[in-house]
Amino acid sequence: MARLKAKLYLIISFIALSFVLLSCDPILDLRLLVEERVSLSKVALVVYDGSTIIGPGDTITWPDTIFGDPATKILTLKNTGSTNVTLTGPNVVSITGGSGAASYGGIVQPVQMTLPPGSSTTFSATFTPAAPDNNYSCNFVVNSNDSFNPSYVFYGTGHSTQFHGSSRIVYSASTAFYYSPQISIAPASVWQSPNLPTLIAAYYMTTGIYLSISKDGGKTWPAPKLAISNTGVSAVSIGVSTGTTSNIHIFYLSNTPSSALFYTIANTSSVVNSTFADYTSHFATNYVGSFPNSHFYQVKNSNITFANNKVYLAYYNSAASKMQVALRDDTTPTMGIPAFSYYDVTGINGQTGGEFVSLQVDATKLYALYEDGQYTRVAVLPLVTIGTPATYLYHTINNNGTGRSLWSSGLVIDGTRGYSLWRLDGGSPLYSKVSTNMSLSSWSALHTIAGETTATIGAAQTTPLRLANGVLYTLYFRSSPSYGVRFASSSDEGVSWSPQWLDVDSSFTGSASEVAIAVSGSTVYAAYTTQSATHPNDYSITLKKSLNGGATW
Repeated sequence: MARLKAKLYLIISFIALSFVLLSCDPILDLRLLVEERVSLSKVALVVYDGSTIIGPGDTITWPDTIFGDPATKILTLKNTGSTNVTLTGPNVVSITGGSGAASYGGIVQPVQMTLPPGSSTTFSATFTPAAPDNNYSCNFVVNSNDSFNPSYVFYGTGHSTQFHGSSRIVYSASTAFYYSPQISIAPASVWQSPNLPTLIAAYYMTTGIYLSISKDGGKTWPAPKLAISNTGVSAVSIGVSTGTTSNIHIFYLSNTPSSALFYTIANTSSVVNSTFADYTSHFATNYVGSFPNSHFYQVKNSNITFANNKVYLAYYNSAASKMQVALRDDTTPTMGIPAFSYYDVTGINGQTGGEFVSLQVDATKLYALYEDGQYTRVAVLPLVTIGTPATYLYHTINNNGTGRSLWSSGLVIDGTRGYSLWRLDGGSPLYSKVSTNMSLSSWSALHTIAGETTATIGAAQTTPLRLANGVLYTLYFRSSPSYGVRFASSSDEGVSWSPQWLDVDSSFTGSASEVAIAVSGSTVYAAYTTQSATHPNDYSITLKKSLNGGATW
């Protein structure tokens, strides 16, 4: 009876086990696993990526790599068998194909050609992706006298990313100083290569205004070109048209002669298709002209903007003590004479001032943030009646206090409201407010960037403010207790900010407040001047790029 029970138990157990196995259908998997292990046990030569076995037909993965940068893996060949294995050539390791085979290479062959049982040797291969945001794969083969697998085939795969981190737009080991760096992102429709943002940088030196254009998202910068020869430049504003032309426009102050000048570089097909080494040949065909008033003050990067296929400028006429707005068409291919229209904005209806202007334009209105005596104000000009001062609306953002004036300002809009950021003279913190509507008639309570006290903000004369995907971004210089460049972002409309250091260096001085910022989606570009041979970038304009909204650089 006991023997019969045992047989029944075995039969029932087998049926139950079979039912479980069949219900999951693991028999095939189990068989394949056994076959794989049996096959692998016959292979004497085995490839290792670190401690991980890369069996025949397996894949090794490179970490995400910035396009154009080499990433090398060192792999190990180990004899796990009981007899010697001889590696055969002429190339022991080679690449035999794959959709991305051209991005793999630089193979350093094994030095040891005969491997006794248990011994190992190494070889290396390099992955250098040619473009960003792509996947690359290739086929590797290792040749030996292994009787079971003389051609050991495995695969490589890797993903490329855009450039991020730090680069130098221009630099020198001497005492050169690069003033007022500007950074613009060119529109994708005309200037950008696939997946590669085109950046245009401008700055001025004692000899004039220079441009440099990066076609790979800021990774590399060609030698800068002298766009405007002028020894008296004192401020620069650069913009790239967001309309159909993508012309480069430069608005700047000159002491020789004493005037404000406007300069256009027309975007032509030959320029777009070149490496930009020859774009200066087009300068002679473009317009250079001065404005009818000769007294201007604080032309900076926020004073030029584009909308409705037009170029808009705002500036302060110190002779007339008023702000003026100029606009012109931007659709004429050959540009020609600009034919600006000029309008007085402040200095009417009792409104004075107009210094430190920040300008924004949408489809129906022009918005200008500026200083009016002891007040921070905004003017709203309907475009359909821009020549009718009675239609201008003026609103007060902040009472700065008697004798206190703006030292910088920034204004952005998003279609529902406006966002402002500014600082006052005398070492104030950075202040921010948000309007409750697009008429900019009502503003929130005053907010500051936490931890940035009146003694820590350097004497920056620009406050670059950018908005993308509901997040505000800014860049500024800090002078105490440490010197350097700070970055801050706000995802709650400027109520709270998250500041961080981008660069700390004791060689920075107040002049290092020359900063610029550009944002596209979650990609942030920060540019700033350094001015010391002790800084890692020497005398330079440093560019830092983040792909995740400034979380990492």
